[in-house]
Amino acid sequence: MNEEGDPWEDEASGIGVFSFIIRGFTDREFGLRDEQLAEALRPKDRPASVISWARNEIEVDGVRIMFSAEPPGWMVSFLNPPSEAWALEVASSIRDQMAEVGGQAGEISLLSRPE
Repeated sequence: MNEEGDPWEDEASGIGVFSFIIRGFTDREFGLRDEQLAEALRPKDRPASVISWARNEIEVDGVRIMFSAEPPGWMVSFLNPPSEAWALEVASSIRDQMAEVGGQAGEISLLSRPE
C-alpha cells in the first residue's frame, strides 16, 4: 500500500494488475442502469463483498476488483490475483452476471497483464 493507503498504486504489493474489457454484443455496457450495477458488477457463482461503490470496487476471495465504464465496455481490473487463470475465471463469471442482469450476451478481452 502506498502512503495514501491505496493498494492500486503500490506496484510492489504482489504479482500486479490484470485488466480485461467485458462488453455486451448489442450494447457495450450491457445496457445497465445505475440501479442495476450493484447486482451486475459481481461474479455470478462466488461471493463478493463491496469495498466501495463510489469506486466500483469489490473483493472476491481476498482479491480486489475494480470496475470502470470505458468506451469499449467495462474495464475490470484485478489486483494481485493468484493467477491469470483465476482472474479470467472470475471475469467470465462477472460477464455471465452482467449478461443475466443486462439481458444480452457478451465477450471478454484481455487488456493488460503484469510484465
